[in-house]
Amino acid sequence: MLSVIAVIIMASAAMAAQEQVWPEVPEVDGEAIVLMEANTSAKLFSRNEDQIMYPASTTKILTAIVVLENCSLDETVTFTAECCDLEEGAVTIDTVPGEQMSLKDVMYGLLLPSGNDCAMALAIHTAGSVDAFAEMMNEKARDIGATSSHFSNPSGLFDSRHYTTAGDLALIAQYAFRNSTLVDIISHPTYIIEPTNMYPESRVLTNSHEMIIPGGGDYNEYVIGGKTGYLYEAGRCLITYAEKDGMTLLSVVLNSSYYGIFAETQELLDYGWSNFMISNVSESERKFSYADEKAKVQIDSTSQIITLRGIPFSDLTSDIRYAYYLNEDEYQAAKEAAGITGSDRRQLYAAIDYSYAGNYLGSSNVFINPDMEIRKVNFIKVVYINALLIILIAVLVVLAVIFVIRLARKSASRQTGPGKGRSKHRKVRHYDRSDAVDLGRQYIRSSNRNRNTIHKLDDISVSGNYEFNRERERRKK
Repeated sequence: MLSVIAVIIMASAAMAAQEQVWPEVPEVDGEAIVLMEANTSAKLFSRNEDQIMYPASTTKILTAIVVLENCSLDETVTFTAECCDLEEGAVTIDTVPGEQMSLKDVMYGLLLPSGNDCAMALAIHTAGSVDAFAEMMNEKARDIGATSSHFSNPSGLFDSRHYTTAGDLALIAQYAFRNSTLVDIISHPTYIIEPTNMYPESRVLTNSHEMIIPGGGDYNEYVIGGKTGYLYEAGRCLITYAEKDGMTLLSVVLNSSYYGIFAETQELLDYGWSNFMISNVSESERKFSYADEKAKVQIDSTSQIITLRGIPFSDLTSDIRYAYYLNEDEYQAAKEAAGITGSDRRQLYAAIDYSYAGNYLGSSNVFINPDMEIRKVNFIKVVYINALLIILIAVLVVLAVIFVIRLARKSASRQTGPGKGRSKHRKVRHYDRSDAVDLGRQYIRSSNRNRNTIHKLDDISVSGNYEFNRERERRKK
């Protein structure tokens, strides 16, 4: 029987494992890759995302964020000799010492053609020195959550102390994408810098990300922009943002082939759009319900997660994190992540995390509506049990019933065995507690008459139904 149960359990586990299968990933050459949906943080595909890599000029995404958060676009930036005197082969926009431009123009020079002279000028303008700016970069990276990275310069030129991971770079790029100014800059195929104090002609800048160049062989209408990078030590690197069908895909590819990186990125984007879609949680969720229609607990109507095409929402794995388990700091961070501001009357009750085949798909907030007057909040989780589990439970119940029946039969046979039945018909004398003396005498007389008989106190029970008066009258006669 135990073997049957074991088979049922293994079969149930095998079926559960088959129920959740992740789509087959594309064959691409990049050494380290992350494909993420930027709004939900769901990673659709990753390879070696925690491996230490050199980021090359994809570094400039972080450089741009630090500058934009500390400076204004209308500030004037002056190029120094340090900015213009770079190693041979470094990409520049041909600036000269003493040249001045608006910070906006320098930002375009940084992100479109990947000017290293622009990176140096922005760093010195923002922090006073390259080293001080690198400290700002590292602090920002830590704040974002990119804790496996270290940056030593604003350009990404090779330095053994300048490294990151595909996972960290995806977090940095995800954070940067929330800055509308940066997104606007990287979405330009070209940009013109007007003549400056040191340069009499206009400069035409061309975006090095070929997927946003109309008419180009790698052009994709859904690609918003990104950042390229190349070093001998780093290989070809590329960050890409693209939007389609409500999904914002973020692709990070490090150390790939020189000519194939745009085609690889296209394969990654196609993989994301073909196999996944965005879904509104409140419209799709059926596992979680409430005891009352006007329940105080409500799923955020704006929450969206990634779901798999052809897979019912109910097949996703869900896990609730209740807010009352958090300490004050954790709760404050959770409120900020949920978009609850100081003037917001909502209270965070919980968050539901969704996954499939072990892959995170996104989360939804559950709020307490302060306008509802309900004393007790009921949050009911409906548990779905598959057929094999029901069969297993039924088998266990049958085994338990059989065991109880056998145990009862054994107990009955013991009570009616040899020498046992006679005790049922033994005559037991009953005495009245009211005459303890006569009780003792009667016991002694009985013992004298039957010296060969062993009397036990257990065989003498006391009741109130026997009258000793009749016995006394008989003795007197």
